[in-house]
Amino acid sequence: MKKIIAANWKMYGNNNFVQEYFEYLTKNLKNNNKKNIIIFPSYLHLDKANFFKKKSNLFKLGAQSCHCNNKTAQTSSISAKMLMEIGCDYTLVGHSEWRNNNHEKNISHILRNVLTNNMTPIYCIGENLSDKESNNTESVLEVQLQNIIDNIDYYSGKIIIAYEPVWAIGSGLTPEINVISFIHSYIKTKISQKLPSLQEKDIMVLYGGSVNIKNTKEILNTNNVDGVLIGGASIDVKEFTNICNQEL
Repeated sequence: MKKIIAANWKMYGNNNFVQEYFEYLTKNLKNNNKKNIIIFPSYLHLDKANFFKKKSNLFKLGAQSCHCNNKTAQTSSISAKMLMEIGCDYTLVGHSEWRNNNHEKNISHILRNVLTNNMTPIYCIGENLSDKESNNTESVLEVQLQNIIDNIDYYSGKIIIAYEPVWAIGSGLTPEINVISFIHSYIKTKISQKLPSLQEKDIMVLYGGSVNIKNTKEILNTNNVDGVLIGGASIDVKEFTNICNQEL
């Protein structure tokens, strides 16, 4: 399978930034059939990003979240159907920054809604610092993975997992490489136990949390790691392009 390199812009960007970003990226990005590049802009910039996606055919497009329903009287929300129609191929689900302000109980419904609208969810899980220090990482992840188990009929290998330890996001800290490999293996094993028809090698798990040009290659070459979800470092288009162009 291709390694995934995903850029989560979060709430960053304006019209000039988007224009300059994609002009540089599409001019300098090598067409590498070993990697799948995904960009997650803000909602406001999805349409412009989709223009460059169709023009270049060098990357895929994703949204940072969506509502759990397609039609409801919910002011300010975005439906999965809207995102699919604007050109999204992927949607982040359950990012820790989203979880801080939303209802955990809706995540299972969001996963199902994304899948039924022909997009691939990238489901974010991870422990916070107190969980880590209390040696509760695995138990926390098991609870979070229950949302996939609840949607086992929809799953069929299309949900991608992003392991993002909350304490690593934006902190400049990352787990040791052997820990990343172990946790990714743990996630794959847990899912394959619930869905025996799916082999562990077919379950994609990305790593996210303080990923940058200095550590990306080592992380991507680590056993059980199928890609990276990059936050802050993806805002610098030159750094992100260099990450994407690295030989693995």
